[in-house]
Amino acid sequence: MITPDEVARTAVKIFPIMGRLMDAYMRVGEHHLSSVHFQVLIMVLSRPCTVSELAERQSISAASMSKTVMVMEERGWLTRERDKHDRRIVRLAGTVAGRNVLRDVTERSQEELIEKFKDLSQEELQAILNGMEALIRAFSSPAQSYGPPAP
Repeated sequence: MITPDEVARTAVKIFPIMGRLMDAYMRVGEHHLSSVHFQVLIMVLSRPCTVSELAERQSISAASMSKTVMVMEERGWLTRERDKHDRRIVRLAGTVAGRNVLRDVTERSQEELIEKFKDLSQEELQAILNGMEALIRAFSSPAQSYGPPAP
């Protein structure tokens, strides 16, 4: 019988490897996206967010998130918009350029992963897919409404 302890030990091994791999894929090409930029783009393209909301979701300080947002705004990936009902609130929204960057990086990452998976058997591919779907269920909650935008 497989225990949650065994799964956790394996996860601790694979998550850093996958994180480094994805970071490398995002930094290739013209965009040089960081993992924080990637996550922020996913969030602001799903729905406009405040800096505080983004900082909370990323578990970083609002000051650090403000710096990240400033860089992304300079690159044209997001814009600031005043809330129509409360002008004190500033929401960040993704731009067409931001959507294009996210699409390009996602496509390139998927192509790289296809290369990693291409020599695996159908059974291995199915096992990986089942595992990833289980991970999505384990790490998602109904309150998390963020996900990659539709192409």
